[in-house]
Amino acid sequence: EIPGHKMSERFINLESFSGFRTEDPREWINRARSWFHLKNYTGLPDPSTITDDAEKKEICVAIAQAKRRFPHILDFILLGPASAWLSTLTAEEKDTFDHFKTAFETRFITDADRFKATMEVWERHQLPTETVDMFFYSHLMLLKRAGMTANDITNQAFINGLLPHLKIQVIMSAKTDLKEMLAVARLTETAYSLVEGNLIPIQIQGPKKLTET
Repeated sequence: EIPGHKMSERFINLESFSGFRTEDPREWINRARSWFHLKNYTGLPDPSTITDDAEKKEICVAIAQAKRRFPHILDFILLGPASAWLSTLTAEEKDTFDHFKTAFETRFITDADRFKATMEVWERHQLPTETVDMFFYSHLMLLKRAGMTANDITNQAFINGLLPHLKIQVIMSAKTDLKEMLAVARLTETAYSLVEGNLIPIQIQGPKKLTET
């Protein structure tokens, strides 16, 4: 057993990945990174930095054990097309998580996928049945898939995608931080939801002038 491996952690499972277009490869590989770290297949200390001989030996055994088991775990969690792709990798491309991650991203997170996600960042609009929190986390997921981070430009995309009555209040609040924008949108959403069937606007503190977007 790998040192630090707790009994309770054995029941935390990683969902399989098949490589279908309905799956999000970026989200999956990020979850896989956390899962393998939790299981101590990654993040083990460098033996050269350890002075205690007994501890160094234990870590070396753990690293060798993780490296030996890692490819076999991949055989269980990759299915269908992804499993077929895995069989084409060399031993060096799947002996550690970092090596596997490089090969995985090259195959499943392509420039075309990033371009599509980038377009969706700007084209995605909040649905009438969708809460602002649902839209917000969808926006963050698209940013991650596109390899982007929140900034003034992508924040504008978030504002543009909001429902009209939320969008107006966020603009009038003059907030520049994404989380502060979300807070204003939440407050507005709550205020409107209290009035059944009637959209009665409220004034969020900030400039009254409405800027063009």
